[in-house]
Amino acid sequence: MLAAVARDWPVTMAGRDPSDSFRAQLARRFGAAYCQLDALSAASAEREAAASASASVFRAPEFLASALRDGFAVERDAFDLVLECTGADEVMLLAAQGLASRGVMVWLGSTRIPEPRWRNVERLMRDGILRNHLHLATVNSAPRDFIDALRHLEALSTSHAAELSALITDRVRPEQALWHYTNRTPQGIKTVVDYSE
Repeated sequence: MLAAVARDWPVTMAGRDPSDSFRAQLARRFGAAYCQLDALSAASAEREAAASASASVFRAPEFLASALRDGFAVERDAFDLVLECTGADEVMLLAAQGLASRGVMVWLGSTRIPEPRWRNVERLMRDGILRNHLHLATVNSAPRDFIDALRHLEALSTSHAAELSALITDRVRPEQALWHYTNRTPQGIKTVVDYSE
């Protein structure tokens, strides 16, 4: 998201957090549109919608079918770039259906513990071939990517200083690091392990 904001690209961020959560609000402060995506529980999505009538709540299994009924046109409404960060295979397969021709999807997340499941990927393959999609999976970056990231951070440090600071939600000592690695602080984004005295 930061790279897109630094380039003044329009950004839509879909997440499982409620629309009034810290992370959703922080995305909006960066100028991104935020849509809540609850792929795991329709009941949860209904509760969120009832709690916040203005929230954009999508149940992933039903989102595209509903969008198609309501005039969604892939070539007009689809996304050129999708960064899939959840690591949820169901979310990835559904998000791929909203990818425009010549679109790029980058898989940046994965489950912590591999739990292989059988998924039918025929649609992903067919759309990928007919619409010239590019799918990439990456975790590691080349030195030039880190250099670009530092340039983006430098530019954003003047235009979005408070938002950048808010990305670090916890600073912990080394003895606290394991807990933060294996657990998740509610609404946490990044935890920094501080080794200084």
